[in-house]
Amino acid sequence: MSITGRTISSTLNKYFNNKEYSDLVLHLPTEKIFCHKIVLASNSGFFNKTIKDQKQLVVEEDCEEFLNLLKYMYTGSFKYKKTKKLIKFLLMASKYSVRNIPADTSMFKRIVLYTKHIKENQQETLDKLLNVIDLRTLDVNFLLEYSEEQLLRSSSIFTEIVEEDCRKKELDKVVLVNTKAKIKITPKLVSLSKKAGRVFSRAFKALIPKIIK
Repeated sequence: MSITGRTISSTLNKYFNNKEYSDLVLHLPTEKIFCHKIVLASNSGFFNKTIKDQKQLVVEEDCEEFLNLLKYMYTGSFKYKKTKKLIKFLLMASKYSVRNIPADTSMFKRIVLYTKHIKENQQETLDKLLNVIDLRTLDVNFLLEYSEEQLLRSSSIFTEIVEEDCRKKELDKVVLVNTKAKIKITPKLVSLSKKAGRVFSRAFKALIPKIIK
């Protein structure tokens, strides 16, 4: 499996750990990496706040995991086979405020399955993972299939994205038929409403009385 981010010029990759034009050196426990502030600052909220006046910075992280994140900033790509490697990458991204990592259905399923089987801090871990991926790249109907999962129902990140997508894709099918604001409900909207269940906001439920129970 792989993560492929936004389109990045193929020439940018060659500057990873390259002294040419480097204006920042990151010191890891076992090696030093030549970096470029504009790349790090544009990808990471953490680096955007901390490296402006820095030329050297000590980073106390696992070298392999941190380098995976750095390479993603330069290439927009991260390859993985095992869920454990994916989770470590996403948690590292969360720590350094790297956002909008493209998601696919396989990645989402792995995240949900992983968090369901950990014993501590399930909700906190799930929110960290969901906060760094771009849920908008997933189809809302796919997300609704998971709307009854307790962990996801408790995640404001998940519910906000689903509600937003539902409004964008379905509210245009709600037709006000007269000045009393009677609502014409299409079969598709009814089906989607029942399927969404508690995911829909109270405001949306108020528009469709007695449809969602």
